[in-house]
Amino acid sequence: VPVWVSDYFIRWIESFLSDSTPTLVWYYSRAVGEQLGKLGLPVHGQGSDAPTPGTSAAVSINVHGTGKNLQGWWRNLVVELPTQAKTWEQLIGRTHRPGQPHRWVEFHLPQHTEKSVGALDRGVESAHHVKELTGAEQRLLMMEM
Repeated sequence: VPVWVSDYFIRWIESFLSDSTPTLVWYYSRAVGEQLGKLGLPVHGQGSDAPTPGTSAAVSINVHGTGKNLQGWWRNLVVELPTQAKTWEQLIGRTHRPGQPHRWVEFHLPQHTEKSVGALDRGVESAHHVKELTGAEQRLLMMEM
């Protein structure tokens, strides 16, 4: 059972979304999904359809991180960061794909804890490894950080 010590990060997410730019908020855990729902975000977890373009939504990485056409959004906030290149490639590819009308897509990756910093470091390391082995460009490595 998750025990919330502070709601600091959830309040930061709420502030981030306050400019009303339609944003996909990517998460892994049910506990974070529930907190995002309390902010009034539609939560798209297990058994749910893809969100409706033009609005912000919380989307599960496990459920919507592969195979979905989400180019109706250009701004993404990843609040629980993956550590594997394959997951990053798929996740970024949901909005960075053919048919994206915006000139670019944004991925905001909060680095507010050692766990978040470490997850991003492992993801970048994994992406470098995949690129070295396969020669395939990795979207995570194209990002300006």
